[in-house]
Amino acid sequence: MFKKLQTYEFYLTAIWLVCILLVNPIGDFALNDDWSYALNAQALTLENKIEFNDWGAMTLVAHSFWGALFCKIFGFSFTVLRASTLVLAWGAIMACFHFFQEGGMKRQHSFWATLLLVFNTFFFVNAFSYMTEVPFLFFFISAAYFSLKAIIEKGQYNIIIATVFSMVAVLIRQHGVLVPLAFFFTYIIKNKSSLKSVIQSLIPVAFTFGTLFLFIEWREASFGLSKNFGHIGDLITNFYNGKFAYALTRKANGYFAFWGLFSVPVLILLFKDFWNKDR
Repeated sequence: MFKKLQTYEFYLTAIWLVCILLVNPIGDFALNDDWSYALNAQALTLENKIEFNDWGAMTLVAHSFWGALFCKIFGFSFTVLRASTLVLAWGAIMACFHFFQEGGMKRQHSFWATLLLVFNTFFFVNAFSYMTEVPFLFFFISAAYFSLKAIIEKGQYNIIIATVFSMVAVLIRQHGVLVPLAFFFTYIIKNKSSLKSVIQSLIPVAFTFGTLFLFIEWREASFGLSKNFGHIGDLITNFYNGKFAYALTRKANGYFAFWGLFSVPVLILLFKDFWNKDR
């Protein structure tokens, strides 16, 4: 019985549980900026009303509901909020593992590549907080996984599931629109530009952008938008005033260097496979 449980998913789960025990996330105190996001969850938990703190620059509402769900069951505290994130962190680990496999990576290589995510400092630190990055990553990777399944295996149900995950992702952070956009172009190229493929590829885009648009309209009318939230017009303006180019040149080199160095172990494994194929 135990041998049947000894799968890569089992090992990843066991490693994550050991990490949780070693870190010990218990403590009723805020970490980083999650004090701001906790205020939204607190209002939902104790007063059954939606509030938005001006500090946040993201949509946030799905994140607040997820945290409030745990607090309704176990009581409001930062420990409970962190537990809600740790659950989605485990989900992100599983989704990442299966995403790599769906992309054609061997199970063993998928396991080691997923461990890179687990012990990536950005993922690991944020998983033990009530920050939005890890919950968003779970829905983002899940949307990408089912989008990839729809491209490779087809099946309209995969498109529907990917759309739902994208809609939830965009209600945590606006970057959730990226998966439907990538799916739109890839699906059309893979299936040629038929009317059916265009309509199918537009479903995630239409529903995800529609969800974001309706949320912004509702929030602006009901609560107003904070300065940090920004507008689409600001993004366009930043292309012309040089702020986008400045941010790209200032930060991109560091990010790319960090990602590259952290990816070296799995790149070595993949290089061995490519080398053997070429020979």
